[in-house]
Amino acid sequence: MAGYKRATAEIRSLRGRRKFAEALASVDALLEEWPDQPALLVLRGELVQLQDEKGPPLEDAAASLKRATALDERNADAWLELGHFQFAVEDDSKAAEKSFGSSIAASSESLIAALIGRAGALEELVLCQRLDLG
Repeated sequence: MAGYKRATAEIRSLRGRRKFAEALASVDALLEEWPDQPALLVLRGELVQLQDEKGPPLEDAAASLKRATALDERNADAWLELGHFQFAVEDDSKAAEKSFGSSIAASSESLIAALIGRAGALEELVLCQRLDLG
């Protein structure tokens, strides 16, 4: 797992330095080892869109993003990126609206779960403070 994290950090660094072709090549190499990793597929979709005319066709970006959403239907980032692609590249407002809606739903589920978890942790912290003060 440490190798995966190092590799993705390097890919993000390449992207930040606008070395999109190198970043995409690194993502593709990493996908050979981790073929069903939604985060890599989303990153691949983003990088394909940043290539010049020598890069892969934009349909490859769509395929990567759709694969990411199929693998993890609760991945808000994948749905968000797919929605942006459908809206800006495919000019398909109807599909984009559905994808954005899926992103909102996934984000809402995570937000609610995080708020409930945080409330429980805070409740326990308050209880522990009261016991220590008594």
